[in-house]
Amino acid sequence: IETYYSLQAMVRVKLTAPVQWRYATQNEEFTKGIHLEMFDENGIKNTNLVADYAIYEFEKQRYTLKGKVKITNLLEQQTLETPRMYW
Repeated sequence: IETYYSLQAMVRVKLTAPVQWRYATQNEEFTKGIHLEMFDENGIKNTNLVADYAIYEFEKQRYTLKGKVKITNLLEQQTLETPRMYW
């Protein structure tokens, strides 16, 4: 899947994943990984985030990322790797 999130007609996040499950609870599960590209207010890509697995919990308004989670700040060339992240 490919989903774009925008703010004031500007793309702020591009989400791609091979598989997305959406449930009646409005939770979403990404069983085969997730890739997010984040953009600043000028449309410049500044962050990449990849994870082996993700679930979005609608009631908590939170993503839980698991497996090899890697977030990269492209502007400052900084990388964080962790087995789990809440966002």
